[in-house]
Formats: sequence, structure tokens, C-alpha cells
Amino acid sequence: MPEATTRQQCTKCLRPAQPRHKLCCRCAGYAKKYYDARIAAGLCTEGGCSNRTRPGRRTCHDCVAKQTVRAKRYRHRIKDIINQHYGNICNCCGESNPLFLTLDHVNNDGNKQRAMFTSEMNLYIDVAVKIKRGDAPTDLRILCYNCNCGRQRNNGICPHEESHGHR
Repeated sequence: MPEATTRQQCTKCLRPAQPRHKLCCRCAGYAKKYYDARIAAGLCTEGGCSNRTRPGRRTCHDCVAKQTVRAKRYRHRIKDIINQHYGNICNCCGESNPLFLTLDHVNNDGNKQRAMFTSEMNLYIDVAVKIKRGDAPTDLRILCYNCNCGRQRNNGICPHEESHGHR
């Protein structure tokens, strides 16, 4: 007999939540009315904020700044997961400063993979999710930006490899 799937509970009233959501249908309806009323009143839609917004905006300046900080931290966490998995060091020259490190497609087919995503960050998120699942792509490696650009300009061979006989 198949095992019954358990649904998450609504975070407000503990009823079963809608699939892939935190709220049940009733609480989601109340939240939507509250959200719409705040927009109509010209108030920030972030929870607990009482600031007014500029015309045509839904979030006040302070909350936008907080969202920017959260998004930046999230991007750094995603890139840290990827860098740690692939070694935290350039595979060509040994550069280890995370600000210089970038993902490199070993087979020079990155354009095909990037075409599937709307932004480079979505590609990084996809790779990080695969790493967490234990299904990390094997056609990626970490290179510093210099080595990555050098490969692009030198027909797939990094100038370090060419001049020093690496790899």
C-alpha cells in the first residue's frame, strides 16, 4: 500500500496548506486582501513596515535596502557552496581569492547551458541544488577570471597551460 503524503500545515492556523505554499486557502485570501489594502493606502507591503511608498512602488526605500542585503548574502552562500564543492581554487593557476573565482565549462559549451536560464544566478542556483542532491555536474570546474578569459581568447587553452606546460 502506498504511503500517504503529508501536507505542510498553514503557518497561521495550522490547517493543511496549499501545495508548495505556506498558507491554507482561507489565510491566503486574507493575506491577499491585506496586501491589496496596503497597496491602495500607499503603504509598504513588507510585513510589519509602516512606511509609505513612492507612487508606483510596493516597497519602501528601507525595505528595498534590506532585500538587497538579503539577496547579496544569498548569492554569496550559493557561490560558496559551488566553490567549496569544486575546490575553492583555480584549477589552472591556483588563485584562491573567492572574488576572482568563476565557473568554467570544461567542454566550452557554457552557451548551451546558459541559454536554459534567464540569468547567470539561476545557473548558479541550479548547480548548487544539484550539488546538494549529490548530482553535481562533472563538466564544470573553478577557474579564476583571468584563466577563464584567457581560455576564451586562446581557443580553449589557458595561457598558463601554454607557457608553463601545465596539464
